[in-house]
Amino acid sequence: MSANFDFISKYYPTLGHETATLVAVSCFTANNKPELLSGLINKIIECQCVDMSATEPNSTEYLKKTQLLTLIEKARETIFKNVFTVGLPLDTIDSSNTQSEPQTYFMENSPRYNKGHDHFVRTYGRVSTKLLNRIDSFHPDLVYSILECVYSDILSNDAILSDSESEIITVAAICILDTPEQLFSHVRGAKRLGVADTAIDAILELSREIKNIS
Repeated sequence: MSANFDFISKYYPTLGHETATLVAVSCFTANNKPELLSGLINKIIECQCVDMSATEPNSTEYLKKTQLLTLIEKARETIFKNVFTVGLPLDTIDSSNTQSEPQTYFMENSPRYNKGHDHFVRTYGRVSTKLLNRIDSFHPDLVYSILECVYSDILSNDAILSDSESEIITVAAICILDTPEQLFSHVRGAKRLGVADTAIDAILELSREIKNIS
């Protein structure tokens, strides 16, 4: 298994160092490559050559230290969020829903539900209701779990990763899983959140390159 991560650097001009790194972290997580994931993080730390004892806020070393710690924190948040966002392809919902028509989901007015619903709609726009109907048809508790736990508690939390960054890492992870319909939905979501077409193309290209690493 190769531990050469130099290929990632060719995506820096389009994505920037931080975003390209987070895409790679997301892909290695979804592709179940823990050795490469650990190797990438260690390589990042080694290449930065940062003095971690720096304490002077205005110094160059302190700035480099802060940037490195921020990137590591975002990488950890990427792994955490992927736990909740790559588990149920839309194709699975459709294939197990052959005996009944989708029913309109029940709108619950709890604060967590509403917060999650708002974030879901902000991401998926006019197809939100259609997606929620499909999810609801699979299991009566799934809509509430996704909206309250995933979209309210996890994805809408932008303290570390912004909304667009969260969608970028989701696109990367789902590209690895080879679920085209789900990928299409999240690419549209990324565009709705302001991710440029050129960035999306680079994210998908980098993700597919990582997918082919054996």
